[in-house]
This record gives sequence, C-alpha cells and structure tokens, in this order.
Amino acid sequence: LDSPTVPRKINVESIKELGESFVSNNRFAALTESEFNIEDLTSRLTKGIWESAEEVNAIKIEKISNSTVLSKETIKATNKRRKAFKRLIGDPRTAKEYSDLKEKSIKLCRLDRRNNRKAEVRKACDLILGNKYRELWRWLKRFSGRFRSSLIYGPVYNNGHKLITDTDSKSKVWDTHFEELAKDSTGNSRSADKWENIRKIAAVFPECDAPHPWAEICGALKSTPNNKSLGSDGIPSEIWKLIDPSVVVLIPKKGDIRDPKNYTGISLIPTLAKVISKIVARRLCAIDNKYEILAKEQAGFRSREECVAQATTLYEVVRRRKISGLSTCIGFIDFEKA
Repeated sequence: LDSPTVPRKINVESIKELGESFVSNNRFAALTESEFNIEDLTSRLTKGIWESAEEVNAIKIEKISNSTVLSKETIKATNKRRKAFKRLIGDPRTAKEYSDLKEKSIKLCRLDRRNNRKAEVRKACDLILGNKYRELWRWLKRFSGRFRSSLIYGPVYNNGHKLITDTDSKSKVWDTHFEELAKDSTGNSRSADKWENIRKIAAVFPECDAPHPWAEICGALKSTPNNKSLGSDGIPSEIWKLIDPSVVVLIPKKGDIRDPKNYTGISLIPTLAKVISKIVARRLCAIDNKYEILAKEQAGFRSREECVAQATTLYEVVRRRKISGLSTCIGFIDFEKA
C-alpha cells in the first residue's frame, strides 16, 4: 500500500529532446511483429522503455536529503546534557552543571527552529523568483500542514477495533479494508431482478460499440495531464505522448486517523491504463453530451465544471431563499464505495 520510493526516474525533458529517435527504437518495432498476450506485451513494452531510456542516459537519480533539523552544535550539547543527567542521578552535587547544560541545549534548539524557518522562507522566495510554481505549491502544502501524508504511517484500528502498530499487520488491515470495499456484499450488482424494474432504457447507443480510431487515441493522449503521480511502472504519461496493478495511496479525511474508514483510497494506475481509461471516459462523455443522459446539476468530474462555481451557486441559492424567508435543507452523503 505504500507508494514505492523509486530513486531512479525517467527524465522526461531528455526524452522530449530525442523525440522520434526514441520512439523509433528497434525494441518497440520488434514488439509489433511478435505475438504476445496483453500481459506479456505490456510488461515487455514497459521494460523496453526503461532500457531505451538508460541507453540514451535519460535516467535521473533522485537525491536523498540527509540534512538534520538540529545543528551539530545542538546535538553535541544535547548529548552532554544526557551524560550530565546520568551523573546527576548518582551525584546530586552536579545539579548546577546539568541545569546549565539543559538551559544551553534549549536555547540552541530554539535557535535552530528559527534558522530552519528562515531557511524555509528563503527557499520559498527562491522558488517565486525562479518561477517554479509547481515546487512552490508543494512547499506551501508541506509548510502549512494541509497535506500530511505521514499520517498513514501511524497506528490503525482493525475490524475488531484493536489498535495495530507493526507494519506487516497494518498492511493486512488495509488489504482487508479495501478488499471488503471491493466486494459485492449485497449481491445486487449481479442480480437481474434488482435492476429490471428500476429504470428501463429503450435507447440504444451505437457509439459504445464503435471501434477506436487513431484520432480518438491521440485525443486521449493529448488530454492526459503531465507531471502526475507515477504508477507501479514508473513511466510518466509524457512518454506515451511520444509514442492492472495499481498503487493505493491513502488520503485522510475528517475523523479519527486510526480508523481505515476515514481514508480515501486513490489508485495510482500505470500510465498505459490511464490512456485506456481516458479513451473510454471521453467516449462516454461524448455520448452523455449528445443524448443528455445525466442531469445538468450533476457537475462532478465533468468538463468545464468547477467546484468553486458549484459552491457559489449553492451560496446564492441559500442566500436568496433566506432573503425570501424560506428555509433550506442541505444533505451531504459520503459514499464508502464511491
């Protein structure tokens, strides 16, 4: 469930500079002439992209920062304070020495915190001056504490509401949680009787069964965003613009962070699967726009619909009803299996 920490990444900028010479590699041509099942073909294609990137030195190594929060002087003073405390237990006459070392270490810790904060502010200023706004937003989220991914590494409750702390047992708790979410506990999804009389649709949409032309695939590639989180294959979506396992990342919601039900699971799927999903989604959106299947009030995950606009509309509706002396009821539903 933990996002894999891959120290090696494909350098997208280097691949873009190579352009046609990269996608024309013989490895990819050989795949078109061989007969593989879809799993082997995907695996060989992923391997070929990584090997081709290595050949042209388009692999960059992520630097791991070894910087510490406390300075060497503060760490040295803290160690002296600890040794003085051990001596104090056996000899009360060293209380003055321990008190001085304690006061010194506390002052140094405060000084380090101030220096670290100044360094963070200088870093933000450098990002602004360098027009590095993507890195700036990451800094803002980290510095403000609005996005704390480290919460998922804390203890969690299992189904028996017992607190689990060790890593292996927590992984089993998350596996069980998402496995239960994926199950059809009611059996309704496979029951024809359940859906037979709910809504009968006589319309037939022939567009659903039409073959996918190359223009549609190019459109899906064009609409796939850049600089997104990588899946288990480690290949950025920009690679596919030149040419079903997923990693589940846990996003905490409101409530007790030890309860798995208070998390939203986001799947980081391989970019090839994203392209396929994008093709299907774009076709379904076109069918919906043509036949007006969904109500216009359904604004979630629809093109050119914004959360800010929906919130503004809701505020305006409530405000006008309040002016007219009318009460308004608002319902919020948090679907467990969204």
